[in-house]
Amino acid sequence: MSLKSDVRVIVLDIDGTLCSLTHGVGSIYHELLRARGIESDRGVLEAEVRRVWGSFHDIYLNTTEQYRTTHEREREVWLEFVRRVCAAANLSCGSDPVVVESIYNAFATRAYRRVQEGAMEFLLRAREQGRMVVAASNNDARSKLMLEELGLHHYLAHIFVAGDLGWKKPSPHFYATLAARLHLEPSNILHVGNDRELDVEAAKRAGLTAIHYAPRGEAAEAGVTSFKELTALVGL
Repeated sequence: MSLKSDVRVIVLDIDGTLCSLTHGVGSIYHELLRARGIESDRGVLEAEVRRVWGSFHDIYLNTTEQYRTTHEREREVWLEFVRRVCAAANLSCGSDPVVVESIYNAFATRAYRRVQEGAMEFLLRAREQGRMVVAASNNDARSKLMLEELGLHHYLAHIFVAGDLGWKKPSPHFYATLAARLHLEPSNILHVGNDRELDVEAAKRAGLTAIHYAPRGEAAEAGVTSFKELTALVGL
């Protein structure tokens, strides 16, 4: 794959691309509840997170309203997800707003996140060469706080979350608004993300160049499996 000569900015997805969780969401819930003296079953929570997410995904994307969103909606959606997981695991603490809020807030910190291997080196090389790198996520404002705690915000020209843009991927409006915020044409943007449909196919339909990032070796043509490969591909 050769990049278009008019690409002027690289946009990185955040969760699953720039950063990843240290371990499973259910295991994290288990640890957070245990810290509050609440007993739970790690395996049950892991299973219920997966099961609840299967029926919750369209709610998260807000498919019924063509992927529109706000900061307020993003926050309430994730709080509701915590409540549903706790209820599915037969934990009464899901009705305790203090517990639900504490679980929600924990994901705004660096405690359960790690920077993807090679990502920091990629950002450093981009800055040295004067290349603009931006982060953009389908998730909520916690992603900004987390990147600040990790220190990555120093290497990013901008950080956008869905609430900032008013839309979620795969809406073409997500990408159009992103381009407008950057004062660029969509064709000037390279988007890199780990979700083939949301980050790659949707971005291409919106007129961007897109690369699939698949660290588990699942990238096909026009994809990379590491930031080392991405560094070479974009010529850093």
